[in-house]
Amino acid sequence: MKQVKYLMLAIFVLGMFGCDSKVKQCNDLIAVINQNQELKNKAGGLSSGKAEPKDIIALADDMDKLKDKIGAVKLKDEKLKGFAKEYQDMLAEVSRIFRDLAKAMESKDPAALEKVSKELGTVQGKESPIVSKINSYCQGK
Repeated sequence: MKQVKYLMLAIFVLGMFGCDSKVKQCNDLIAVINQNQELKNKAGGLSSGKAEPKDIIALADDMDKLKDKIGAVKLKDEKLKGFAKEYQDMLAEVSRIFRDLAKAMESKDPAALEKVSKELGTVQGKESPIVSKINSYCQGK
């Protein structure tokens, strides 16, 4: 009977550390992903029509840096790793589109600008579902 008590205590303690580990990993990942809000604000400031191609490229560079920061978050949880990868892929896609936009702006090619605008519209809807999955998983729902 005494052995069962110790076994239950050990399972409880391991469970607590396991939860803390998931919570910490969630918090670490979310903290880095939240830095994207800063980039969104920066992008919003560029949408006034006064943006230069160099400004768009600088924003793409910032997205690449954020993608790397997300990759540097130490995650052991496989689901969180998957969510982080999805978010990184989305950032890489936005970065590529911004670089294409800068090229289209430089060349003043209306067809290229239209193509890039459509791509940007498509990718804009990708972030919210990823964030929802992360939040749902981290809240344990």
